Amino acid sequence: MYYYELYFNECSSVRRFSEQKASCRHVDEVKPLNTPLRYQLSEYDCGPTTLLNAIAVLMPRKQIPPDIIKYIYIYALDGMDRRGQLGRAGTSELAMLFLANTFNQLARARRWPICCEALSAKDIHLTAGSPLVRALEQGAVAVARVYLGCPHYVLFTAVDSDAQMLYLFDPYYDSDLQERGDRLKILNDAPHRWNRRVAWSLLERTNRGLYALGPEDRRECFLLSNACIPGVCPPDCPRVDCPHSADNKTDV
Repeated sequence: MYYYELYFNECSSVRRFSEQKASCRHVDEVKPLNTPLRYQLSEYDCGPTTLLNAIAVLMPRKQIPPDIIKYIYIYALDGMDRRGQLGRAGTSELAMLFLANTFNQLARARRWPICCEALSAKDIHLTAGSPLVRALEQGAVAVARVYLGCPHYVLFTAVDSDAQMLYLFDPYYDSDLQERGDRLKILNDAPHRWNRRVAWSLLERTNRGLYALGPEDRRECFLLSNACIPGVCPPDCPRVDCPHSADNKTDV
């Protein structure tokens, strides 16, 4: 019983301190309580870690239901290596797409605020006006597979189209990673949003170099958004109130 009481008292103290701290700030300065983005615990869990980071960017912590976290870990880490060891090939593309579809079903069934759209490989480009760049400019994030010695999931969180730079969060902690001039910068100023700034030219490579998106016909990326974005929402947008969904458009 002592341990439960201690845990409860500590949580209550933290809650009271947070409320007092928030009440001291100007109302315009109070922002949703998002947590810093996390790093993966093993060599294999970049997929579920990146999905959780996407949710952390798009939703306040208090609004994230626990069953979503459970769903992610149930279906992720499904890849087997050549020895048949489960999880040692990370998370498959099918599992990631299944989870994206689960998010869309939840959006239809219980107004889950995040919907997803898988981009076709031919549309995964960092060029002005591309579906990926347009979505990032309007507040969406993107879970993308790049190369970091092997296929690896990272989170695209922002874009600077004028400078042709992308901001991303790489969940793989690597203290030995070296910057590459202006093409690759390691950032520590925004742990809630990004830890890398990468030039579009570095990402657009079709080989398996560092942070390359890889061969154009095998690229993988899907968008996540907590708002309906004109020109980005799919025709079957799962939100019942989406004005851009084909089901809600009316002829004039």
